[in-house]
Amino acid sequence: MNIGVIGAGYVGLVTALGLSKIGHNVINYERDIFKLKKISDKDPIINEKGLKELLKKKINKSYFITNNLDDLKKCEVLFVAVNTPHTKKGIYLGNVIDCLKKIKTKLPKDKKKIIVIKSTVTPGTLVKKIKPMYKNFKNVEFVSNPEFLREGTALDDFLNPDRIIIGTEDKFSKRKLKNIYKKYKSKIIITNETEAEMSKYFS
Repeated sequence: MNIGVIGAGYVGLVTALGLSKIGHNVINYERDIFKLKKISDKDPIINEKGLKELLKKKINKSYFITNNLDDLKKCEVLFVAVNTPHTKKGIYLGNVIDCLKKIKTKLPKDKKKIIVIKSTVTPGTLVKKIKPMYKNFKNVEFVSNPEFLREGTALDDFLNPDRIIIGTEDKFSKRKLKNIYKKYKSKIIITNETEAEMSKYFS
């Protein structure tokens, strides 16, 4: 499957390379030129066991990195994995909102697309803030698919999760996400969007 991952930070790069390892063709979008150059030179920047070796093996084969959003047009599913830092006022959602505004300008209105939120967000974000932004895009479905990665074992956690949570009430999206993770033996838990967000937020 052709999959796009937006963000090549801690969660984004691990997700992109992990999806590449299990057989998907992944295009990783990163706007930071420094990160883009480092990763293009086979330096993942972050120190995670097995990540550098996987990057060297997959880059320009089933993993590609770009700073051109147009390269994501052929992707059936887009994973959003941009940084949502914690502040005194709570989780900062500005990066996710800005990212989704940019994606919207590139999406056709005649092809089915699934946007998967990997970033940590406050419960209710998808239903109350994100979906209303796309009210005129009847072809776009949203899924909350939180990550549970630990520093030092992030790649192993992605490839061998104890559970996979898929938050959506859309049947098409459920099938697509299950297909993405079909090689995993771990339990898949289906919830609605807010319940999925809550599971990460409280973990």
